[in-house]
Amino acid sequence: MSVEGKYVNLIIDISHEKLDRTFQYKIPGHLLGKIQIGMVVQVPFGKGGKIRKGYVMEVTNRALVEEERMKWVEGIAPHSPVVEERFIQLAAWMREHYGSTMAAALKVVLPVKKTIKPKEKKEIHLLYCMEEAKEKLFFFMKKKQTARARLLEA
Repeated sequence: MSVEGKYVNLIIDISHEKLDRTFQYKIPGHLLGKIQIGMVVQVPFGKGGKIRKGYVMEVTNRALVEEERMKWVEGIAPHSPVVEERFIQLAAWMREHYGSTMAAALKVVLPVKKTIKPKEKKEIHLLYCMEEAKEKLFFFMKKKQTARARLLEA
């Protein structure tokens, strides 16, 4: 469900109490009608204009600050899931009842990444002969170097 509007109110993806509010940005012409509630967008944030992710909370035609002070939305974040409105409401409830920031609550309710890297199988080969290994094992146990001793025992 896309909502027509010239402005977007969003939560910046930074978990800090002082930034736990919505910020308003202008929607550029090529993104009008494409941005919807729950989308993740890229926006310049702060004095340096560093590009950050923001979660769209509202699309509106009403400006809350002077238009000259507003920055433009850079674009829609690639490979980011759209957060359903019920998850946004759940995050708002979590923020209210558990005292977290909205950004932290949104991270909890967001779907997990689809791509998971396969597990790597690691092998360790002993470079000592058995007698040297036993001596090292005795030495490590004597010096209470338990991690090294367990490694040799394996």
